[in-house]
Amino acid sequence: MSNVLPSSHTPANRGGAGCLLAAVVGLVMSICGVVALVQIVAPVAGARHAGLIAVLISSLIFGLLFGGGLTIARAPRMRAALHAWLLALPLTWIMVPAATFPSAEAQIAAVARVALLSIYLGALWIMVRWRFPASVPAGGRAIPLAAGAAALLALPWLAWGALGSLLDIVLGLAAAVLWGSAAALLITRVYLRPLPDDPDGPGLLAGGAVTGVLLLILGWNIGIAGQSLILLPLLPALGWLAGAIAGIGSGRAPDARACALFVALVIAPPLLFADPDTLHIELLAQGREGIAWALGSVGVSVLLALVVSGVVPVLRRFADRAPRVVGAGALMLWLTGAIVYGSIGQPGFYGDRLFVILKDQADLSSVASIADYQQRRRAVYETLVRHADATQSGLRADLSRLGIWHQPYYLMNALEVEGGVLLRLWLATRPEVDRVVPNPVLRPLPEPLEAQRGAMPPPDETPWNLTMINADRVWQELNVRGAGVVIGLMDSGVQWDHPELRDSYRGVQSDGAVVHEYNWYDPWGGSPEPVDYGGHGTFTLSAAVGNRVGVAPDASWIACVNLARNVGNSARYLDCMQFMLAPFPPGGDPLRDGDPARGADVTNNSWGCPQDLEGCDPNTLLPAAEALRAAGMMTIAAAGNDGPACGSLNAPLALYDAVFTVGAVASDGFLARFSSIGPVTVDGSGRIKPDIAAPGDEVLAAAPGNGYMISSGTSIAAPHVTGVVALMWSANPALIGDVERTEAILRATAQPAPSESPSTVQCAGVDMSAALASRYGAGIVDAYRAVRAAQGGES
Repeated sequence: MSNVLPSSHTPANRGGAGCLLAAVVGLVMSICGVVALVQIVAPVAGARHAGLIAVLISSLIFGLLFGGGLTIARAPRMRAALHAWLLALPLTWIMVPAATFPSAEAQIAAVARVALLSIYLGALWIMVRWRFPASVPAGGRAIPLAAGAAALLALPWLAWGALGSLLDIVLGLAAAVLWGSAAALLITRVYLRPLPDDPDGPGLLAGGAVTGVLLLILGWNIGIAGQSLILLPLLPALGWLAGAIAGIGSGRAPDARACALFVALVIAPPLLFADPDTLHIELLAQGREGIAWALGSVGVSVLLALVVSGVVPVLRRFADRAPRVVGAGALMLWLTGAIVYGSIGQPGFYGDRLFVILKDQADLSSVASIADYQQRRRAVYETLVRHADATQSGLRADLSRLGIWHQPYYLMNALEVEGGVLLRLWLATRPEVDRVVPNPVLRPLPEPLEAQRGAMPPPDETPWNLTMINADRVWQELNVRGAGVVIGLMDSGVQWDHPELRDSYRGVQSDGAVVHEYNWYDPWGGSPEPVDYGGHGTFTLSAAVGNRVGVAPDASWIACVNLARNVGNSARYLDCMQFMLAPFPPGGDPLRDGDPARGADVTNNSWGCPQDLEGCDPNTLLPAAEALRAAGMMTIAAAGNDGPACGSLNAPLALYDAVFTVGAVASDGFLARFSSIGPVTVDGSGRIKPDIAAPGDEVLAAAPGNGYMISSGTSIAAPHVTGVVALMWSANPALIGDVERTEAILRATAQPAPSESPSTVQCAGVDMSAALASRYGAGIVDAYRAVRAAQGGES
């Protein structure tokens, strides 16, 4: 008997192909799991592009793996799978330009995504028609089934997600249609194409695995910002359902139209409802609420996809007999989704806005020299308002005529405008406009954010951070506690009735009545009374004015919310800065109803506005900071927590010369491991920052819930200096409004920085003394010596 090799239909050949398929799928999923882990960990560790790099390296590995597989695979269907995977890989690299935009530029990234997907789909269509010319019917009989299955998977997104602007929706739908068309082309024309040696096609189990890997590879890099993270677990789970709808295991020709519709409708909800700003910001900053809800939606969608994929073959046979019934069922599912969205979802449009900065900024030199502090504040306010009204009139009129919402500002000559890329292009051509920067707005969550709460008791003795700066000596020996000075907090809000803070709230009247008017403003949520959305504001404010944990317990405070979920933007920061200069009543117009006499004397700013997350370029808020200084208000800012790399102090307000910037030290006096340092390179100034240092590592302060907690950051260092300024101005009211002299005293009286080894303080191109100053500034603030000097005594 002659030795006959087994044909492609023999069990031996199928078994070998099955083992190869299982090995390839397992390896791909393992690598994707590692990439997913990198995308989660890398941003937190500061390697913001490590996730993209991991994706690109992995795609090269896959290219070698799939190419090598073609040289050894003999089963026709396995070779078809490898061809489809290889043709999907180029999209990962084509999408690189869209993936490199910062999250603040999500809409521009979305435009780039649509353009690049169009290029890829066009090239893919040409390649498929040339390389795989076999005719495959377009199908369409399974379209009602595809629509119904997609509606079911969309339910968690409709319940928990929130849409962006109309343009965001159009761009998201366009990307979904293009991507779904490309996926259907690869599935039906490449992988499921008729093969003489495999006329029956793959089984649903193996075919679904191949389709899942194909969708994962094809969609690996199409998400904007954090969207890629939520697509990684979703796409491979869709393989069996997408394959079943395409016709795998049905004995029929592949249904390209139904496949394209299903994939487009399933990929659309994550692109439309998962806010790329939220996902990216939460990976890089505090808070994970938006990510948690998005991953919850992914989890439910994955579970539904796996369950439904098992019954689709039965539903296909039923759809052949009763297509109208299946169509009616699909319609009912979409109507159910609409009801879910309208009742328990977040209906509405929540697109980002634009921050428009005009060229002609007001000249305050004529009023900044007015000797009387209150007269100077009034003059600065009135000058700024007149200038804004005069120079913005044309732009305001044109925006109103076009029906475009806008909010004018006076502290710097700027407007917040509701609009997207097209409006941004038009604004940039206006002769009075200097530049337009993004103004990202986080979309709402299904449930309100729960503020961090304190579980610790109050301290039994004066905390170490207060004794370190000699605040206790000021109270005991000089009998100065900050009375007569108003501190303004711009942060996440405040629990105003916390035992540490109620006594010093300016809204509490002598007769016990509480008046929030002119003492509180919430441009984010519109709360009529002080509330802390995250806990950060209560913590920082208590370090400045707290009864037991604050530097200046007798100072008064007012507050404004500029952080929502620990994130802000240019307009919300400016809202609060204007309120601090000239508070206005609820519903009032800042340009008409502001009262500079009710403003803050010194403000604490434990926040930064990074360009990649919140849209601020280095000079976005510079005119506002300089205007506050001209009015005599002292602005204290935290240096940031991106240290200890040289030049890591890089975000407004901390980098400005008009602002007094504070770094953080630990209890041993050495620079905290996280404290950002200068010199400032992001604006090309080489400015030495921070100006001074204060305790900021493992500090006890108040937290919402009437409790206390220990935390670290330059956020807690800054209010120490804010409190010291309040002590100085309380001891010598003649100093109030004299920012330059106050800063000079703080520098002259600071405790020397501890000695550090040369290797610790070296920065390239910076001499040793400047490098040391860029870590500690003038040294560690000393409240006792500063107050003594303010009183005219020896420091």
